[in-house]
Amino acid sequence: MGKKEKKAEKPPPDDVFDVVAVESRQAGTVVLMLSSPEEDVQSKACEAIYKFVEKCDENKKMLLDLGAVDHLLHLIQSEDRVVRRNACMAVGSMAANSDVRKLLRKKEESIPALIQLLSPEEDSVVHEFAALGLSYMATEFSSKSAIFENNGIEPLVKCLSSSDPDVQKNGIEALAQMMLDYQTRAAIKDADGLNPMLDLLRSEFAIVQKLSLLALERASQDAENRSAMRELEAMSKLIDFVAHPEWNDLHVMAVMVLSNLLEDVESLEEIKESGGLKKLVAMITDQPPPEEEPKAGKGAEKKGGSRAAKKSAKGSKKGGDEGDKEEPPPGEAIIPTLPDVKMCAAKAICRSARNAENRKILHEQETEKMLIILLGHESADVQTAAAQALGVMSENLMSKDFIRESEGLQPLLKLLGSDNGDVKEAVTLALANLTTANTTNCLEISNLNGIEALIHTLGDAREEAVANSACVLTNLATEEVLRSEAQTKGVVTALLEPLKSSNTNVQAKAALAIAAYVVDSDSRETFRNAGGIDCLIMLLHSGSDEVRRNASWAITVCAVDEPTATEICKLGGMDILQEIQVSGKRQNPFAAAALERLLDSNLSAKYSLTGQLSATNLIENGFY
Repeated sequence: MGKKEKKAEKPPPDDVFDVVAVESRQAGTVVLMLSSPEEDVQSKACEAIYKFVEKCDENKKMLLDLGAVDHLLHLIQSEDRVVRRNACMAVGSMAANSDVRKLLRKKEESIPALIQLLSPEEDSVVHEFAALGLSYMATEFSSKSAIFENNGIEPLVKCLSSSDPDVQKNGIEALAQMMLDYQTRAAIKDADGLNPMLDLLRSEFAIVQKLSLLALERASQDAENRSAMRELEAMSKLIDFVAHPEWNDLHVMAVMVLSNLLEDVESLEEIKESGGLKKLVAMITDQPPPEEEPKAGKGAEKKGGSRAAKKSAKGSKKGGDEGDKEEPPPGEAIIPTLPDVKMCAAKAICRSARNAENRKILHEQETEKMLIILLGHESADVQTAAAQALGVMSENLMSKDFIRESEGLQPLLKLLGSDNGDVKEAVTLALANLTTANTTNCLEISNLNGIEALIHTLGDAREEAVANSACVLTNLATEEVLRSEAQTKGVVTALLEPLKSSNTNVQAKAALAIAAYVVDSDSRETFRNAGGIDCLIMLLHSGSDEVRRNASWAITVCAVDEPTATEICKLGGMDILQEIQVSGKRQNPFAAAALERLLDSNLSAKYSLTGQLSATNLIENGFY
């Protein structure tokens, strides 16, 4: 057979342009390439733009000015997958610029197009950058509404179940931004978004965990979401999260979510029954966790192990017998909880305890002990939060006694010497609540030498601390022995400065304290000689109803003896009280009682004004 000859290559058709390789370093040229009818050119131009905008924010602004955004919005809806992907990457990255977002908001098709790119048919890179663009857009309220109205919540929720952590990160960030709006918070449960958010707590990436906690914190502000989260055992998962010391930088956020959940009595009941509350208290106070009773039919290993459980090999028992527990190696120290976490936990207790039923449950779990321990922490923020929580807890009658029996009064009194104003304010408020209608606590404060410290606090620069201290001293005055002790220590003269305060709350509390202490002639003489009467009369001019009432009551008590009553009249007190009584807005029964008491101590004035005397008025020296 003869040798075959090689076929000659056919030249390209005459009507087809030869391939041209274009190289350009000008952004404007690449933007022009976006208008090409060739998908390959469009794809390469989009890719070049993505790389360019990733370099710096100025490049995003430059491309915006060159009109690239309009072309890219068109190309993210291209029929070619590669063009769509590259255009989506460019748009998602450019949305980081506020001017770009401003233009995108004006383009009604931008948000629906990005949401469409979250469809299951698209690959993970498209999902990543479409979610990224939506997360940037969701920073503005109008865009939140647009995403919600275009049914963007469910596609974003589906991103949370992606195997790509970047898709998860951008999806949860977009949802976290969206849930600043109440509409999304209410809709996230119906979109089945709560469970995947909780699942992301086990992510290997801290940023994903952080964003999921942020989203959960915002979602848990809705009562129906809290109910759904209880069914998903959210509290147990959050407490387990706090139990991992390697995640301690995120523990504050986890406790903030718990704080929202603990607003509901149902949540508190559940966490109590599961033993979670005691476990949380143990962690916050750096104590060993309480021993758990083994549950029948279940092994010792926890479901859904975290990366911490997988990494820790020392001192753990894997696949142990029923009821076995993981124990730390002998001699291993308990890693203390960060101060911010302790503070946040105390605030969570404080917030929950505002409900009377919650206070009862918290008391049953002896939560007060945790708060008393936290009073001894070196951080002023922790001390403040603990004292605030004790103040709210002490509104429960049983808690008042329990705090005293748990030696909680001493650390509170010790903190009266703190240099921190927030601490003093919180501590004095707690003491005011603890001594209200509780004689035993009042006596215990005396036994702990607290009266002198409270009197000293009356001169503090923190006005609310002064008001609260005056309130505590008023409570102590109900016991004669304590009243005498405080008088001996100079409480009457110490109350003069608070009377001169410009703060109406301080004025009101100080006037009430004066009324409690000037009940004998010696204390009235001391008060009168120190110029206290003038201060009280000045308060009768106050625009505050409470200040006028309390000042009137103090004058009523002062005016029982003639020298003080004469001094009050001499300084114009009777005239002011008469003005108050004829005023339609300012008159009150306390002013009426004060005027009556003044007149009873000055019978000539009473007869002159009223033309009569009562059967109890005794004329000793005669008058005319």
